[in-house]
Amino acid sequence: MASSEMVFDVPRPDPGAAMRVFCFPFAGGGSATYHGWLDQLHPQAELVTVQMPARGTRLADAPCDNMAELVDSLFAHIAPLLDKPYVFFGHSMGSKVAFELASRLHRDGLPLPLHFIASASPAPFLPRAEAPIHALPDAQFIARLASLNGTPQRILQSRELMALLMPAMRADFKLLANYVGHAGTVLPTTLTLCGGSHDDALEHDDMLAWRRVFAGAGELHIFDGGHFYLNEHGAALVALINRLIEAAVLAELPS
Repeated sequence: MASSEMVFDVPRPDPGAAMRVFCFPFAGGGSATYHGWLDQLHPQAELVTVQMPARGTRLADAPCDNMAELVDSLFAHIAPLLDKPYVFFGHSMGSKVAFELASRLHRDGLPLPLHFIASASPAPFLPRAEAPIHALPDAQFIARLASLNGTPQRILQSRELMALLMPAMRADFKLLANYVGHAGTVLPTTLTLCGGSHDDALEHDDMLAWRRVFAGAGELHIFDGGHFYLNEHGAALVALINRLIEAAVLAELPS
């Protein structure tokens, strides 16, 4: 069984931090996606990145293609990290994983994130608009990944790396294809929505639908770019997260 340190990566531990920011990766992504935020994140925030099975420090673990099983594994390891106020941030698939984990925490009476940031994702209860890609032949699957602009070309063009990573990538997209969300749970948490201005696969109304499952209906922030706008505008996104931390988390801490 994976250890808590493998499932939740804390790249720069800070025992004195006032709060934590949990970052959930997109389909095919890993925890290292967010390591570049370390020097930009609020000085009182400790970054926690979610490490998906079959990549990074969990390379030896089997891929997971089932949302319920994935959330069970995260839930089993998160309790030690809930001793401080925290924020959830998820990009694309990561938003849905974060929502399902927050819903599980809510059902079990555990502390919830004070703020939830959903990025480049339709609401979890909406049907998936895109055709599944997880079962495509290798060449077509890689071409589809390339069109999404989320995986570096040096990785897509490496037969060795793709042979290693493709099972995990296919598992992520199968998880998304089979995932059926719900609108029954309303989380008593404040919501913020982020997206790219040229994300052709995502309508703004589909993002705004997230408001149906949060008590604190949030603002929509649009950045210039496509589905992976955060690759070009990471600094602006982190600046937004820092402002939300100040407003939603640090303002509630005793002075």
